[in-house]
Amino acid sequence: MARPGITYLEVAQAATTLQQKGESPTIDKVRRALGTGSNTTIAGFLKKWRTEHQPAVSALTKTTLPSELLTQLQSLWDALKDKANERTEQLEREHVQQIDEHQQIIQSLTKQLQTVEKERDHLSQANTALQQQLESFHQQQVQEREAHQQMLIRMEEQRQRLSDKESAIKDLKEQTQHIQQNLDHFRESSRQQREELILQYDAAQAELKQQSHHLTQQLENERSRTQQQALENEKQKYHYEKQVEESRWVRAQSDERYESLKELRSQLKTAQSHNDVISAQNSNLLEELTTQRQQTLLLEKSVTEYKEKWIASQAIESQQAKQIETLSNRRAIEEKETEKEKEKETEKVTVTY
Repeated sequence: MARPGITYLEVAQAATTLQQKGESPTIDKVRRALGTGSNTTIAGFLKKWRTEHQPAVSALTKTTLPSELLTQLQSLWDALKDKANERTEQLEREHVQQIDEHQQIIQSLTKQLQTVEKERDHLSQANTALQQQLESFHQQQVQEREAHQQMLIRMEEQRQRLSDKESAIKDLKEQTQHIQQNLDHFRESSRQQREELILQYDAAQAELKQQSHHLTQQLENERSRTQQQALENEKQKYHYEKQVEESRWVRAQSDERYESLKELRSQLKTAQSHNDVISAQNSNLLEELTTQRQQTLLLEKSVTEYKEKWIASQAIESQQAKQIETLSNRRAIEEKETEKEKEKETEKVTVTY
């Protein structure tokens, strides 16, 4: 059935116009001239038009040739023309079918190309995001390293302070030992002095009566000196106890510094563990980035292959169009040769008659 708007009259007018221009009416040319219509409908109307427009037969009917010869010539002409028309229509249908197939292939390749481009854009965005994340991790790693260096500097300062405290403690211990030695020496000296006083007292007992006043005076002097020595001993004892308390305070400060040092070492270990985790994450990100780059290269290769296929299909389509045009020209030449042969045969028949 003809599509709405396509009639035999329109097809006949288009074919007549093409024939007046010196062109051979074909399905493709008539369809381009009309701008619509199916190949099957145009082929049926065009065949009917060719059947009705037979100038050679109309001319022959006015001659005096025998009707049997005219019938044979007409049958031969119709057979040749139908065969040529069928071949032309078959070639045109194959051409239209190939064009449709190529258009479908081009549309499919275009869709695939668009999909690949979208995937490439998505991968490019993911690649950019991964690079930004990698830069962020790198900056964080640099900050962690700087914090680690600051922590090492503080630890070195704490170690230096601890070393200074240990030196001070060592000096205090040496001073304490020196004070202890002085105290022992003072005790030994006091013991010897007491022994000497006892001896002097025993000797004085013998001469107590004669030197009572003299010994009493000496005893008072000795007591005064002994009291002064006792006061000196009390002062030295007070200084010693004070030094012992200071030594205890220094030891307590050293213990606190040691605990702080232990805590700093623990923080250092934690920071090193965190740094190892960040290094592992950076390694994983680098591996993912390498994989993404490889996938991008594969996609670009696929896009190049699709483009090459599309260019090849365009070349094939152009070549087929040239072949169809060559066939059309050849068909026109064959029709002209057929008309010439028919005229020659008609002339031969006329001369024979």
